[in-house]
Amino acid sequence: MSDALTERARHIGLLLMDCDGVLTEGFIHLLPDGTELKSFNSQDGHGLKLARRAGIRTGVITGRRSPALEQRARETGIEFLCQATSDKAQALTELLTAQGISPRRWPSSGMTCRMSR
Repeated sequence: MSDALTERARHIGLLLMDCDGVLTEGFIHLLPDGTELKSFNSQDGHGLKLARRAGIRTGVITGRRSPALEQRARETGIEFLCQATSDKAQALTELLTAQGISPRRWPSSGMTCRMSR
């Protein structure tokens, strides 16, 4: 990793992600009884744990509610979990404000919202 990239990464305080298609391969398996199954990659889980060790807080903002995601969040130490939200931008703004985090200190992955400048 280049020195410039390392320096930029040093300032990351929060990594927020969507779930489906980011932490999963994007498939949602629905069983006849209504149970939902998701597959999570173990390497992603390891990466989330490494982020925590590096002092980066992690979170998920997603439009669906999922017991599987709740369990995965516990296992990997995801600190913030916002589920069943219809307005991700609002959830993001509320989270950043509540935590006192500057919008410049978080990268996003798979988010459908962006902070305006």
